Amino acid sequence: VMDPWRYDRARAALVADEQWLLRELGFMAIVEHPHKLVLSIAGIMGFKNGEDGGLMQCAWALANDALRTRLTVTRPANVVAVAAIALAARRLSVPLPTEEEGAPWWEAFGCSKDDMTDAMRVMQGVYDAPRVPYEVIAAAAGGGMTRPSAPSAEDKAREAAMRAAKAARLPAGGSAAAEVAAKAKAAARLAALNARLKKRQPQPDVPDVSAASKDTQRGRSPQLERERERERERERERERERERER
Repeated sequence: VMDPWRYDRARAALVADEQWLLRELGFMAIVEHPHKLVLSIAGIMGFKNGEDGGLMQCAWALANDALRTRLTVTRPANVVAVAAIALAARRLSVPLPTEEEGAPWWEAFGCSKDDMTDAMRVMQGVYDAPRVPYEVIAAAAGGGMTRPSAPSAEDKAREAAMRAAKAARLPAGGSAAAEVAAKAKAAARLAALNARLKKRQPQPDVPDVSAASKDTQRGRSPQLERERERERERERERERERERER
């Protein structure tokens, strides 16, 4: 059982690392699992569950354990499935078609020999890795768990290393709030610069239409003035005609 104080710190560090990993992956955590392909490929090769010496069950288990490796994000699902079947056959001594008997069987499923052997090596590495030692924490005299009054030097060094790694990953400011504030300041500076540049640009010559618009509002548009002038001219012509008749 882990000490509660150390458990809380380890849990917080794990959550922070998971969030960083998801951001690096762009939150694209959906992958194609090889399990269906394991059954399909084994069936095409003539194996039947219960009559294959445990090949399909072992390959399924290897595909499950492959999720603990990088294979699901670095290799296609068909490569992982082929490697799981090949490794299961090697473990159980189940014969598979050889290259001497014809075309390599893995090429029929879109997998090269180099990709298959590399995936098999990664899968086997899960089982060859040394076991993680469990830390036994002694209980207190009263039956409760002992809780250190202060973190040890090892914990302090680990925490300092984690802070340094996070500071290297985060932008200046070291937090999401600082990043948002920096982006806001940059946007404000850009807006101010655009405003200054806009003021410095020469403005095109625009005719002053304020007087014309005022005349139009008062009923003194140029066209209307010309019509009135013609009407006055016609009126004067009629006056002169009447004068001649007299």
